[in-house]
Amino acid sequence: MKKFTLTVVLTICLVGAAQAGPTYTFSYDTLASGSNAAAIESYMENVYATAPYGSNITVTGTPAISMGNEVALGPDSFVYRQADNKDSISSFSISFDQTPIVAVSFDWGRNRTASGGPVSTFTAYADGVSFFSNTGGAAGNGTLSTYTFVTSVTNLAFTVTGSGGTNGSRNRVGIDNLGVEAYLAPETAYLAPETEPVIPAPGAVLLGTLGASLVSWLRRRRTL
Repeated sequence: MKKFTLTVVLTICLVGAAQAGPTYTFSYDTLASGSNAAAIESYMENVYATAPYGSNITVTGTPAISMGNEVALGPDSFVYRQADNKDSISSFSISFDQTPIVAVSFDWGRNRTASGGPVSTFTAYADGVSFFSNTGGAAGNGTLSTYTFVTSVTNLAFTVTGSGGTNGSRNRVGIDNLGVEAYLAPETAYLAPETEPVIPAPGAVLLGTLGASLVSWLRRRRTL
């Protein structure tokens, strides 16, 4: 007996492709010097208000707003944190709790106040993975142009570490003009099944024909 194979064709239907998300810039210029983490969160959430999936942002590490020369990012407002003592790490983080980001840019600054030829390192992390670093003398600053991540991220962290100097050393880290591109998920893809007509096997056709003939014969016999 020959076997007939039922073939199912699966067609991938993509409703829509991934789109570039909206971009936002946090300049911090409307914040007064000394503004705390809660004020920074509120300002950033207002700027991020139209983010696709929500604007909640969490700032940790007790940074504050400065307009000074601690990390050469003034005179306008910037986010800044200082850690005292020789081996301390100065750091803070910003979490995009509801709408992740896929790209970032920012101005950065670092400073280690110590005598004896200290060295400081600025490092930026995305979800715990370093993606930018700068090491040099006691102080340094610059701009990171747009950096695009392979996958969306929710947390950015900025740190300054240092070596050399005395126990009175201070590590200072700062950022300004933080730009982000919000994550915008692609439309849902789904599988639409397309099936070919079912063709019965020859044996099934023969049995069906014999059965129909028998029923017809019995009916005719009863009428005689």
